[in-house]
Amino acid sequence: MSKKILFLSVALIIGVSFFVGVGVDAVTKLGDGTYELNEGDKIQLNNGLTVVPVYFMSGSGSYEFSNVKFDVYLGENKVTTTDFTRVGWTMKTFNLDYSNVNYVFRAYVLTMGTSGGVWFSTITLESGSVSITVLSPNGGESLISGDTVQIRWSSNNLPASSLVNISLLDDQTRYGSKIFPSISNTGSTSWLVSPLSSITDVWGRSLLPSGNYVVHIECADHMCQVDDSNSYFTIATTTSSCTDSDGGKNPNIAGLTDGRINGIGSYFNDISVASNGGQCSGESCTSVAEGYCTADGQVSNILTPCSTGYSKNGACATKPATQPSIMVTNPNGGETYSMDSTIIATVVSNYTIQYLSVSLYSSVNGNVYQLQNTSPIQTGSSNTAISLRELKNVGYNIVPGQYKITACDERTDNPSISGKPLCDSSNSYFTIISSTLENRPPAINGVSAPTTLNVNQTGTWTVKASDPENGQLSYSVNWGDANEKQLDSASALNGFIQTSTFTHSYFQAGIYTSIFTVKDSAGLTAQTSATVRVEDNSTPVNSCSVAPLAAMDSSLSPKLFNIDFGKWLPGASDKTGSAIVGKSGDYWNVLGVPWCDDHNKNNLKNADQSSSSIIVEMKNLGGGWGDGGKLLGLYDPMLKDFSYPANNKGGNAYVVMSNVPAGSYDLYLYNKTSNDSQNGDYAATVGGRSYGRKLMTTDVGSYKANSWQENNQFVIFKVAVNSGESIKILIQPSVGGFHDAQIAGLQLAPAGTPPAVAYSQYSSDIVPVKPLLVTVSEQVKCVFKFKGFASEQKCYTATDDSSSYRNYGCGGTGSCAVDMKGMNGDKITWKSSCAGYGYSVMDGSNENVTFYCADSAVVEEKKIDEQILDINEKSKLISNNNNFDFILAELNQLRSIIKEQQTEIKYLKSLVKNVQDLSEKAQAAINNFITYGVDKNTEKLGAGERAAVMNSYKAAFDKLPETEAELADAIKIANGRWPSMTNDAAEKKAKEQFQKIYKKIADMNNANDNAAVTVMAYGLRQKAENRNLNSEKQGIQIFKGIYGRTPNSTEDWNIMQAITYSGSGRGVDSDGDLLTDDREKELGTDLNNKDTDGDGYLDGAEVANGFDPLKK
Repeated sequence: MSKKILFLSVALIIGVSFFVGVGVDAVTKLGDGTYELNEGDKIQLNNGLTVVPVYFMSGSGSYEFSNVKFDVYLGENKVTTTDFTRVGWTMKTFNLDYSNVNYVFRAYVLTMGTSGGVWFSTITLESGSVSITVLSPNGGESLISGDTVQIRWSSNNLPASSLVNISLLDDQTRYGSKIFPSISNTGSTSWLVSPLSSITDVWGRSLLPSGNYVVHIECADHMCQVDDSNSYFTIATTTSSCTDSDGGKNPNIAGLTDGRINGIGSYFNDISVASNGGQCSGESCTSVAEGYCTADGQVSNILTPCSTGYSKNGACATKPATQPSIMVTNPNGGETYSMDSTIIATVVSNYTIQYLSVSLYSSVNGNVYQLQNTSPIQTGSSNTAISLRELKNVGYNIVPGQYKITACDERTDNPSISGKPLCDSSNSYFTIISSTLENRPPAINGVSAPTTLNVNQTGTWTVKASDPENGQLSYSVNWGDANEKQLDSASALNGFIQTSTFTHSYFQAGIYTSIFTVKDSAGLTAQTSATVRVEDNSTPVNSCSVAPLAAMDSSLSPKLFNIDFGKWLPGASDKTGSAIVGKSGDYWNVLGVPWCDDHNKNNLKNADQSSSSIIVEMKNLGGGWGDGGKLLGLYDPMLKDFSYPANNKGGNAYVVMSNVPAGSYDLYLYNKTSNDSQNGDYAATVGGRSYGRKLMTTDVGSYKANSWQENNQFVIFKVAVNSGESIKILIQPSVGGFHDAQIAGLQLAPAGTPPAVAYSQYSSDIVPVKPLLVTVSEQVKCVFKFKGFASEQKCYTATDDSSSYRNYGCGGTGSCAVDMKGMNGDKITWKSSCAGYGYSVMDGSNENVTFYCADSAVVEEKKIDEQILDINEKSKLISNNNNFDFILAELNQLRSIIKEQQTEIKYLKSLVKNVQDLSEKAQAAINNFITYGVDKNTEKLGAGERAAVMNSYKAAFDKLPETEAELADAIKIANGRWPSMTNDAAEKKAKEQFQKIYKKIADMNNANDNAAVTVMAYGLRQKAENRNLNSEKQGIQIFKGIYGRTPNSTEDWNIMQAITYSGSGRGVDSDGDLLTDDREKELGTDLNNKDTDGDGYLDGAEVANGFDPLKK
């Protein structure tokens, strides 16, 4: 088997020096934004910088060349060239790809030809950012010559083994000397303070130092962002000589122990205790006998007080005047804050600040945000709490990026600060990132809208919305009558819930749908709508009247009784003859008193026009509406108008029929209009007995009466009425746009009355709803069937502790029985100890649940994973919409059409985009999964996470799940289980990301590495109870450090999950071959040789490509 060719880059190494600038943030040892580069140096460019300015100065001493040619090569290929005449320092800019490649820079003098002054240098351009930050001395200190102080610094992306140069620079001339050349990057070192006696510039001129200094720290073996002290400090010399004392007091101290008197009391500044009269040095003396270090390191017991009352390091000194200083200590650079967080800005001063101002500077847009102006601040520290969310609320344009805090004493007349503001800023930039979750669209929390208006009547609509990031929202509305309105902002900007109010009037009668759009600062939107019925304002308003109840005539027999609701105008009903039952010429009663919420009517007639004893009471049905005669040719006359709650009252409505002759009836309820949102939702009870609840469909156009369909234009209840009992019909608001309780017609027909017209059952899926308040009893028999030897088994209900069916079960060899009592229509899932599921429905009839059990020996040999069995069973149920109620029953949830519609709008539409030929059945299964979940874990995940699971499946397999097996894999992913199906392309892509994150080849035999790759490839979710948001925040920060951004796609969030939860780590890779040392020990490769077999390929590359790193 031949090896795969691996291409490696080889650098040309020949020496030369020149200068390269590496970005606007770079402050270099030359003080002008440039570095002096030598053969083999590496430039680390900041955050995608590709423009490399090159400064060139030819010649040396007094002999300089002016006519210069400069070429840049990548390998043997020249990528750019330039000729120029040098005048002093000359800069040329090159656009180079810095993605870890080696460039060769070649310069020569044109007047001497290519053979004269030909120089080469190989420089590696790297992405990333290496920086150093000076911590102390950082400005404002007064140091004493001869003191020993600590120089402290921090670094980013710079190993402790790297070397740094520390220089003392004159603050004005920017020249000085290296006081610590090439020391290890340990973060601190001791410095015996000494001022500069003189300084020499680059041209050899001698300059006098100003006495004001900064510490300058740079990388000695890396290109990096360097740093100086924030402001200057001073160095003072000492005065008269004498033995040291503690400020001129306690002249005869004996028995010093570890820097304190007899180990008791405060430590004295700069006291070093000698050991047994020997030499001591600085602060390194050990603690034993009496004694005191003098300036020359000798021990002395004779202590003479200093007349100055101040001493330092074995000599009397004049105490220097305290220089006023302000110092920002937090945030001081390198910190990261989320847009939801609060920053505590700490300012330290050594005097009373007369007028403190604190501001926030953005490097993104250059804006300065004033945060605090306050009264005098006493000596010490002051904290300012900065809520980024509140800043956004008041209109500050706080966006993700780099920031600094600046604090100033703005009182320029303060004598302490010499007539100018004294300020300090964060040492370097800190970062503000987006919220821990990606920017989310606004949410509409409620809409208040009229449902009816008169022509020219002004209505008021109120929209309440919120921004998850608590930002400012803007609103707009399309009124549905060609008018639009824009509102710049909400009326309440400081609250989480923002409210916007609109007013509008319509000039023509009709039905109008207004669409409200809410937009956040990122351009994300949310929409809602409201429908209003505009009526002719000439509609008369009648007074309400309640008819007296008549005595019941028990001798009357059941007859067909018809009602046409919603007819307001005087006269007979437009409807005559039959609907579903009846005959030509049948009479229809007209009910309804305009604008009267509650009223009743008697003196009604049966269909044959004989007097009826029935009294009809209407509650919350004072409104009437219809399309008049304009659609009479399309409507059935009874359907063209209907009753509903008047005056925008809303809520449930009732029709109660009393004085009904005893008998059995078929109760027909009708409702349908040209708008698919005006449908019926009815429940019927007689004498307290419930006959369940039924809903109509939302099928546009089915108001036409040329094809009657049950559950479309009408529903049927079969009821029995005893003497003296009333029929009560509950009418609930429809699920569509009007949300009104509506009814158009009613027929009460003696049971068995044959239909007058042919009608069909509506074929679309009807939403099954639990019957109301009907308790039934039955017996469920569990039957166990075996292929081989039978054994005793158990069956039990599969519910949680909140279900009324918990703890039902039985046991037996062939079968066992359970007596059940519950609500009519409830669906129950059963499990057995021999594996498998069964189902029953509470309907008062005894039934069997059968389980097919494997041979007991087989069961013993094969360990059955109960969760996988459960997942497989759930995939079967969810793939069949009619069986999904078993899942809802187990989860103790009720089905909600509104929630399913919201899921479809919010998640499903974007999911199925660009997916070809996805069946309606598969879409329904996915929508149900996102809306409800299928088990306790997926229920807890929430709809957003369940939608993310489907996005992960789509990303991994380039399709959405359709079959039971595919749905099972999606459920496994949601439960953190490995899917049965795999995708090589997805796993290869995941392994590439793994190598980028962990700097090693994934070992798929290692559980943690395997988990990381699988999570990235398929999006396995952490169980809801095991999620740790703090860990995920850290995972987001690690992701940002690697990728330079926060996660913003399905693949990104899967990577973040792998970083957070997989447990994989980078490990030690001594030779840099992408195999950890532990892995190399397992494989037998050389830990210190990246190409063990010497065939020119990295060991890790060979392992990743399936080759043996020990064989050429």
